[in-house]
Amino acid sequence: HTYFFPLVASFQAISQPFTALQRLWDFLFCFGVHLNPVLATAQILVNKKLLLKEAPPHLLQGLLSQRKWMNYRLDARAVIDCAMHLIILLRDSKHKKLWDNIARHSSDFEVAIQIKVEHETGVSYKAITSAHLPDTSAATHNGHSSSNGTTAATTNTTTAMNG
Repeated sequence: HTYFFPLVASFQAISQPFTALQRLWDFLFCFGVHLNPVLATAQILVNKKLLLKEAPPHLLQGLLSQRKWMNYRLDARAVIDCAMHLIILLRDSKHKKLWDNIARHSSDFEVAIQIKVEHETGVSYKAITSAHLPDTSAATHNGHSSSNGTTAATTNTTTAMNG
């Protein structure tokens, strides 16, 4: 997880050589920046053999470090081909929720928060918006009607919900 952050946060900019990086950026800007994590995954898959040869304690200081990402061996064509294959797999109906999250995480803040909470806690997250909360404006008017027409019934409902 920690090795992905610099790659994704930099929009792949720690990848070298720069000419290959430009091809990745062309892909991202053409198909959508929401595919940035898919490109990061594709880079790991393309370099799987190289990564498996490395001793685990040295991975973060070597191949996966920000300064030496994959020993400056970005093969943009192979990464893009792998990413396209991953997209085909992800669009399959059995991965619908995952694909929806990938497609929406960069433009829908609630989806991004949901992914973060589920990843960090392992607990499913349901967004709570003002539409889910009871109207408490009547509680400040001691049972009298408020300007929007709510009454003491709202106060009683709120009290019952809060215990």
